[in-house]
Amino acid sequence: MTYPNEIFFLIATLILWGMVIASNPLANHGNTFQPKNYWFLAIAFTATAFTFFAIASAVNLALLTFANTCIVAGNLYMALFCRFLRRPEVKTFKLLPLFALFIFGLVFEYLRQR
Repeated sequence: MTYPNEIFFLIATLILWGMVIASNPLANHGNTFQPKNYWFLAIAFTATAFTFFAIASAVNLALLTFANTCIVAGNLYMALFCRFLRRPEVKTFKLLPLFALFIFGLVFEYLRQR
């Protein structure tokens, strides 16, 4: 077994994409980027991250930047979903998570290159 981590991530990826496909009808009742659907974005970002982790060593190690950014995005959107369960969404807050993820990706890639 030369790639045990890749096999683990492949199995976890298949399970996560199954969850995304199974829960897609629940999220299709409105816009995906609404606070009530942030849980769906969290699952989709986590599945994407595990996909990148599974193929990074075979394709290119630069995919690790995308994988780690997607992991952070999944955690961020799950935290936002939990926050918006108690409080209403602030309208000026919509672009802040995307900006934060972009900055995280740039910093992570810079550190990975060093």
